[in-house]
Amino acid sequence: MIPYARLRPGPGFHAGRIGLYYAQRLAVQPRLRRAVARAIARLIGLRHPDDWGPLAPPDTAIAALLRHEGIAPLPGLVPPEKAERIAQCLRDQPMLLPDGRPAPTGTAAARTAMAFYPLTTLVNSQDVLGLVTAAPVLRLAAAYLGCTPTLSGLSAYWSYPVAAPALYTQRFHRDLDDWRFVKLFVYLTDVDHGTGPHVYVRQSHLRAARLRTRPYSRQAVDRYGRDKVLTVLGLRGTAFMADTYGIHLGTVPTQRPRLLLQAQYSLLPVYAFDYTPVVAATPTDLDSYVTRLLVQPR
Repeated sequence: MIPYARLRPGPGFHAGRIGLYYAQRLAVQPRLRRAVARAIARLIGLRHPDDWGPLAPPDTAIAALLRHEGIAPLPGLVPPEKAERIAQCLRDQPMLLPDGRPAPTGTAAARTAMAFYPLTTLVNSQDVLGLVTAAPVLRLAAAYLGCTPTLSGLSAYWSYPVAAPALYTQRFHRDLDDWRFVKLFVYLTDVDHGTGPHVYVRQSHLRAARLRTRPYSRQAVDRYGRDKVLTVLGLRGTAFMADTYGIHLGTVPTQRPRLLLQAQYSLLPVYAFDYTPVVAATPTDLDSYVTRLLVQPR
């Protein structure tokens, strides 16, 4: 869980950084966003060449699907036993409520719709850090972004079946984090219709966003075509990538809680976040540029 920076004048406010954030957020026309993203990617490529090599044929198909649809499955990336191992390691760790306050052990489900693991916990999990910085994942992210990616977000959180209004992320919305970005999602629990599946509106990442940040109604989503609305179900270990500039939501669970691991790869830092890199307890062979926002070198 990465806290947000101060977006309004006051202590800790950085006008330049927030200006960069709102510049991309207010650019809603797809052609403009693509042109700026390509220019940024070229500049990044001059200083930080992509040296992961070309995509293998199966990954080429995944990258093409991701560009066209906005979402693509990653079969075989996370074996079920690895997903279970990560989940078991996380279960006894302390969590945070959405407002950043500590969630007392065993009470999160009764108090909130979501509970997050601290970034320190995730960075110090070799399984988590190894997964989100694995060469196949970074290669796909680089192919989508057009340059070496920046790991700009990392979270793992529970969604609980509670009798409360849906949170913003549990309603159809777009993420507005950078000129171009893509996310890795991994289900760490089995997910069916009662367990809060991810829902994505295919090809909506190619369409203009709204100037105002507000959820989309189901009626607005249906205008894209009901056949475009994809619900991702699967056993633990199910993994996929998605451009969440496209319209999506995490469904509110109705029967059992869901544990999700999520990593974001972008061109630039997300200027709305207040980054504090974490020192990993166990030295790991990481790309210092890719991980610079989240992992502090030892």
